[in-house]
Amino acid sequence: MPEQQSIDLLNYFNIFSMLAFLIGLPLALKFFPPKEINGFYGYRTTLSTKNQDTWQEAHTYLPQILLKLAIPTALLIVCLAIFLPITAAVFFAAFLILVPILGAMFFTSKHLAKTFDNNGKRRI
Repeated sequence: MPEQQSIDLLNYFNIFSMLAFLIGLPLALKFFPPKEINGFYGYRTTLSTKNQDTWQEAHTYLPQILLKLAIPTALLIVCLAIFLPITAAVFFAAFLILVPILGAMFFTSKHLAKTFDNNGKRRI
């Protein structure tokens, strides 16, 4: 029985880590955005790296939409951890954390396409 308790404890730690990541990532991007275009940190697509204006617009928009998607996802993960066996909750949570990340990438890409032309010039 003590072995099962340590497995459960590890699974709760996994849930907590996923929640911290879901909320921490958009906050980190909001308060510590990448200042200049780089290959290490930030939202990098063809359009977002066209120039400094597209880069800054992407890193202003992305954390906002990511946080809006991450909060309900985090609440859903908490509900799963309460109502499902913890191993099942960890399994579903591992896939659910992709939803806000992929969603934020999709919406940011759409926002940049509406705001800029293919050459990175702002649309009027």
